[in-house]
Amino acid sequence: MDPQDEINATLEKVVLRAFELVRKHGFHIPMGIAMSASQQWFWVVADSSERPDDAELDLTACAESIRLQLRRMAKTQPLCTAAIATNLISKFHGQETEKTTIKVSLDHATEKGLTIYYPYSLADGKITQETPIESQAEESFFDCKDQESK
Repeated sequence: MDPQDEINATLEKVVLRAFELVRKHGFHIPMGIAMSASQQWFWVVADSSERPDDAELDLTACAESIRLQLRRMAKTQPLCTAAIATNLISKFHGQETEKTTIKVSLDHATEKGLTIYYPYSLADGKITQETPIESQAEESFFDCKDQESK
């Protein structure tokens, strides 16, 4: 698989899963995914070991936990890709109203990363997706790339 195929496969998996959860539950909690050099998939969820069972879910803390785990994995395993998907409300340039959005931040071990926003609406269990908005990577999971850009 070439790097672009790895990026596309990772995006497809995480976006399909995120929309599947939105369809089923109305939203999704942050989730991560990584693909190893041997094309093995790893789903990454927040570490909840320090959260009491009755505590309110802190989505920001969940996302940060996933980011840390992905960075740790990228240091200790031969990964090709790493991505995090979060559900948020966004207001895009030139638009008057806010949109419910799945934001995917994806990084590749050797290629440029990217961030893609997937705006959508949900009514009666049916999702209507709008055109995705791609932008430059907002974060990196691979330290070797951080060093190269400095």
